[in-house]
Amino acid sequence: MNDSESMTKLSIPKNILVLSVLFSSTFSLAKDVKNSCIQIYQTNSASHGDVKYALWLENQKLPESIKWVKAASKETKDLLHDSENFETISNAVLITNSAPKTISTDRTAKFIYELKFKGIGEDQSVRRINQKNGEAEDLLKTSDLVKDASFSLIKMWASPNDRYLILIASDNGNIDTFDLLLYDTLTKKVAQRLKTSNDQKITWKNNKEFYFTEVSSNDSKILKLFNLQSLKSEPVKQSLISIIDAQFYVETDKSHSVLKTSQGLNLHLPKIVKDPTYSILGVFTSKSTNSLYTDVYLHSKDYQNHKIELLHARINNLTQKVRWNRIYQTPNQRVADEVIYQEKYIISSSYWGSDIQHDILNYQGQSLATIKTPSCCKIQRIEINHDQTQAKVWLQSYFKTQIPYNYDLKKKEFLNPEFAKEMLTYNNIHFQSYVHLARSKDGTLIPTRITHKENLPLNNKNGALIYGYGGFGLEGYLRSFNQGMDSFFMQNGGIIVAPALRGGNEFGEPWHQSATFKNKNKTFEDFTAAADLLNELRLSSPSYTAIEGWSNGGMVVAATGLLYPDKIGHVISGNGVDDLLRKEFLDTKFGQGWSYEYGNSQSKPVLDYLIGWSPVYQAQVKNTTPHFLILNGKVDSRVNPSHSWKLAYALKEHSSTPENIHLLSIANSGHWMTSPVYQNVIAWRALTYKWTYLFNAFGIKAKIF
Repeated sequence: MNDSESMTKLSIPKNILVLSVLFSSTFSLAKDVKNSCIQIYQTNSASHGDVKYALWLENQKLPESIKWVKAASKETKDLLHDSENFETISNAVLITNSAPKTISTDRTAKFIYELKFKGIGEDQSVRRINQKNGEAEDLLKTSDLVKDASFSLIKMWASPNDRYLILIASDNGNIDTFDLLLYDTLTKKVAQRLKTSNDQKITWKNNKEFYFTEVSSNDSKILKLFNLQSLKSEPVKQSLISIIDAQFYVETDKSHSVLKTSQGLNLHLPKIVKDPTYSILGVFTSKSTNSLYTDVYLHSKDYQNHKIELLHARINNLTQKVRWNRIYQTPNQRVADEVIYQEKYIISSSYWGSDIQHDILNYQGQSLATIKTPSCCKIQRIEINHDQTQAKVWLQSYFKTQIPYNYDLKKKEFLNPEFAKEMLTYNNIHFQSYVHLARSKDGTLIPTRITHKENLPLNNKNGALIYGYGGFGLEGYLRSFNQGMDSFFMQNGGIIVAPALRGGNEFGEPWHQSATFKNKNKTFEDFTAAADLLNELRLSSPSYTAIEGWSNGGMVVAATGLLYPDKIGHVISGNGVDDLLRKEFLDTKFGQGWSYEYGNSQSKPVLDYLIGWSPVYQAQVKNTTPHFLILNGKVDSRVNPSHSWKLAYALKEHSSTPENIHLLSIANSGHWMTSPVYQNVIAWRALTYKWTYLFNAFGIKAKIF
């Protein structure tokens, strides 16, 4: 019986070994590791931490490391597996991730291609649809390529002659190096298998050749041109070509940057496009009805200021003369989100905290209307009617997706006054979703989305899960409406909370910079402000409050829980950068880059402030701690698994309640181990364990409605 077969029998078999060590570390252990191990095993209490703590866990081939991680994970796995909630949660994860969805599409002259995710435990498939008669055929499924539950296809293109499929695949959840498979639809075989970068892009030079980035055995990236006739590739000077998408690329020399396509477009870019090798996000072209002119629209992003510029070029097809104009810029005090080109309109989306708006532009850049996103939902799609008086708007909430409503552009309101109530009603249960302002320690107001059932008892005893990331200028969870298990949790009486933590970009780059380096504590204080808000509203209290984060967010929640154990009852830390004092040694590929967020720990002033909140260091101080579930993927390509192991070990050794510390290190899983699209059955396991832990922590008996 294979894993996916056993999972469909309602539970994860106890004999699944989630503990085999598959990660090979290139880190060489220090000479004094033996003495360090002896000292650590003998030390059960500490008044302060050790910068070089538990070095033996950094050697993932060391028998002692393997044995300890295996035993700690087995203890957690058995505890959760024996829970009365486990079987119900396992079923719920399966049900909430069973709906098929298209994750990648492409179009040639004859066919439309669709890559579909068909649910956990099911094969992904590529389908080809004839544009003339609508006939469809399945070209392949993932088990035709690899019989591996952790193998997933994530992107796809078809060759212009429809013979080859170019497939991007993730194996073991690797998010930094992907497989590029060239699949021959005639022979039904993989003609070439290469390693490619995480930008997941190709672009066609002509009908027979495409550019892509290959990753070599030493992890260096090489831009290459692949020939479909010879089935061979050759390197291209990296500085000359940058890929925008499958249709457009930029070729650069010392003095010019030229926008090109396989159809022969050669358009010199204006100087106002700063650094076109990475700033151009999208291009749209159209021809005038008399074919005298070709119009080109592109939008480029200033990442430092989170602004988008929309540029227009009109090309005279006879004289080839070009005139560029800037027709739109993201307004001040707005953070650019995305630009969508439609047949007659351009939609530019931006936000400022929880205020999200979609500007409807004509192709001259003039604003025709603005649609504000309602607080209940997220706008997925907009279509304007012919007379520009109304729009059809598709909405998504935690409970429903792709629901269309008519919107009056002049009155700036939805025609159906009950739309929010309908979007927040599911299984005959009514919910609320609203944004409050939490006041952080320094007085800064933190927009915080709170979603739960209507009429929850105001007794401070409702289980609440607060999500957070708060780093690297990336948007957090404020605008996310994750369906699936979040919805299931709320149906069972739980609360989902999403604060706009500093360190993110909800208010632009200053919001990010305000919580970097020695000011990272601002992120932790914002997290506790959200927890305090729940307490003030009498919705929850510390013992009923859990915080969850992954990667940088995993470090953030661990640090927050350790620094504020009186405010946080439970911490779910996933793949966290937990030993910030050793990140340059543990993460040789990314650790130096992270210094732009945290600082370089090899610098004495930086080390001094990192000690104040690095989770592994703080966990060594004998103290009362929250309950911890520490999850990590054993083959995480981004964050060394030793971070999580060292945090778990330190907590088990020094916490006053070591019985409340749980580690689960899962084999064949990577950085996005809870993503069904990336990890399929592996994600089923990880999500089942996580949600079982959470339901148990809050004393909730899981029920499928």
